[in-house]
Amino acid sequence: MNSKKNNHDKKLTLERGGIQNLFEGIILCDAKGVIKQVNSVAEKILNSKINLEGKRIQSLLHKDDQKTFEDVFKKVLSKKGNSKTLIRRVRNGDGRYVWTESRLTNLLHIQTVAAIAVNLKDITEQKETAERQQEAQQGLLNSHNFLENVINTVAAPIFVKDKEHRWILFNNAFLRGREASSVVGKSDYDFVPKSLADKIWKVDNDVLRTGRTITAEELIPMDRGEVRTVITTKSCFVDDKGEKFIIGFIMDITERKRFEDLIKTINAQLRSVIESTKDQIVALDLRKNYTMFNRAHADTIGQLTGKEIKVGDNLLDVIPKELIPMANREIKKALKLGQAFAEVKLPNKTVLKAALNAIRDEKNRPTGITIFAEDITDRKLTEIKLRALNEELTQQNWQLASREEELKQALDQLSERNFELDQLMYKTSHDLRSPLSSILGLVNLANLDPEKNNLHGYLTMIEGRIKRLDEFINSMLNYGRVNRGEIKITRLDLRSVITGAIQQLENLDNYKRVKVQLKIRNEEIPFNNDALLINIIASNIISNAYKYYNPEAKSYLRINIEINSLSASLSFKDNGIGIQKEHMDKIFHMFYRATDRSQGSGLGMYIVKQAVEKVNGSIIIKSTYGEGTEIRIILPNL
Repeated sequence: MNSKKNNHDKKLTLERGGIQNLFEGIILCDAKGVIKQVNSVAEKILNSKINLEGKRIQSLLHKDDQKTFEDVFKKVLSKKGNSKTLIRRVRNGDGRYVWTESRLTNLLHIQTVAAIAVNLKDITEQKETAERQQEAQQGLLNSHNFLENVINTVAAPIFVKDKEHRWILFNNAFLRGREASSVVGKSDYDFVPKSLADKIWKVDNDVLRTGRTITAEELIPMDRGEVRTVITTKSCFVDDKGEKFIIGFIMDITERKRFEDLIKTINAQLRSVIESTKDQIVALDLRKNYTMFNRAHADTIGQLTGKEIKVGDNLLDVIPKELIPMANREIKKALKLGQAFAEVKLPNKTVLKAALNAIRDEKNRPTGITIFAEDITDRKLTEIKLRALNEELTQQNWQLASREEELKQALDQLSERNFELDQLMYKTSHDLRSPLSSILGLVNLANLDPEKNNLHGYLTMIEGRIKRLDEFINSMLNYGRVNRGEIKITRLDLRSVITGAIQQLENLDNYKRVKVQLKIRNEEIPFNNDALLINIIASNIISNAYKYYNPEAKSYLRINIEINSLSASLSFKDNGIGIQKEHMDKIFHMFYRATDRSQGSGLGMYIVKQAVEKVNGSIIIKSTYGEGTEIRIILPNL
């Protein structure tokens, strides 16, 4: 038996000298995996410092790989000539594991004993390189995902095109509800008319060719025939491989353009009104130089003095000398008190009723004066005639005394009505003219100011006057809509109405000072009412919470809405400055302002009450001065 074993061991070596000369690592083992022979290449791979012969080959493997190796080993043993390749970790003499590619081969039976040859190849470097490539690919994927997540947080549309003008990356705002698959790989020609696509591509090619950032204004056709005005800013990006891409940022300026057009229209209309009125309208700076005047005033000065006036002339240099003392006195009074009224008799016997108003900047400093002069000559003559008639009537016998008293009462009532009408007309014209006069005064100051760095300040003040003018016009429009519009019942989303009203106030300086909390119960119940009136109600109440917030407190506005099948209950509670008790019974009066902080038209709460009553709703207001205000509104579910 020993002779057989010796004979087997001798043959298993398979010419020991032969495997030493191979370029691959070779390990020979018996059917139990006991190592019988290792060539120098395998020893180098394993960095073995001890004799491996006699050890089981499985003991060299990582514990997680041993089971797999044994399964493959058994399959190779099952048939002569079998060969299997697997990649596993093998521990070397330093205790480290190296990645190896092992090919197990069932050698031809030598007598009755089977043997396995393991061809060993070190692939650690290739494996680590592959892992680094995989990590780099994953990092690239993570970077792409990170970039995509970042641009999706931007509200404005963002896109990336390749050099072929195809969209390859974009954010959700760019999609506008479309599926990404319907856009990726497409170009402008797939979505807009050819003439527009040609212009867009020309800009794209200029960006790719020059590398410059180019901003262009474009008209983009939308669904249902709508056309939006956008400003597109495009830049060129070159990656590590030299590939060029176009990165675009789109800003929708449609509303801004509409606002600009509206301002131009309003200015033109106001100028038309100013020039068409018979009243004289004048704006002066603090040096009493003209910054604006209408044709009625220029014609009057021409008739009185023969002078042709122009912007920049001094008022005191062009009016008749006898009027200079009174002009100085009334202008000084208006600058001090904010307002002054005077009756002026001109040398040509014309009688004017003049209203002087100070123009003030945002710090309440006077910057100029406006003068509105109405020709009341005919009225004065009428008054003289009326007085003469009254004197004549008083001479009548006592039989006409009662009749005379009745006529006097009638005249008093007429005078009172005329006064109320004058007040309404004056209030409307003043709130329209005052911001315009301020704007004209500021424009003149800006033109006269040699310091160009002050231009931004003037523009900021002009913007404030325009906002006041716009707010008053909106109030008057809302007043007209509430009183003249027909009720149109539609399905309403009260959450959208409230959030929309809040978003419209984002440009307020104190927008972030007021924290809004909105809670809606039974939101799933449909609510029907007039969308325009409900929006007017919500917008006016919410804007008041911002306008009259308490700067000394941590300001909040809590809005609670509860909907049922019959009605919706809306509660608006803030901790603003509140309303003094003596003003509560007048808060819904037209043109009434309950606080000195009010810069509005005085129509807000009046319009709210009118709108609530028009839809047969009810409104209750409670307020504690210095603590806050709560407004409760019940609106029917129509």
